Amino acid sequence: MTFLRRFLLVLMVTAALAACGDEPATSADLEFTNVWTREPAVGQPNAAIYGTVTNTGATDVTITGASVEVTDRVELHEVVMDDGLMTMQQRDGGFVVPAGGSLTMEPGGLHIMVFGIDAETYPSDALDVTFTFDNGAPTFASAEVRAIDGGMDMEETDG
Repeated sequence: MTFLRRFLLVLMVTAALAACGDEPATSADLEFTNVWTREPAVGQPNAAIYGTVTNTGATDVTITGASVEVTDRVELHEVVMDDGLMTMQQRDGGFVVPAGGSLTMEPGGLHIMVFGIDAETYPSDALDVTFTFDNGAPTFASAEVRAIDGGMDMEETDG
């Protein structure tokens, strides 16, 4: 085999291996753990969803939205400091889950807001959540519904 043929063969194999590393993440690359929501108090029309998303894929993915069966209004939110006050706002651009890393949604930080719910008919055990991603693959997770215990501190409040 001539030098030029060997060089071209190495170049082709290198290009093929590099292309494999750029495969978009799929729903099989995403793992949801500790997904939960708090049981809303009677008369409370909103709830939040928290949890951790781990991406075992080779590329970043972005959570672009979510949906639940109990309402049509679900938004990605974040808590930010504004003039010394903590405020909640809708998050433009979604939540990036880094390749080989995790994203945690938690009280006082990133979370999914659920608006316009009826606390009396909110599920008592689990809420099915469909997450949508920039790669077009919807992924399903079940959020444990946690009972209100009456002793929440600031880091445990919804929204």
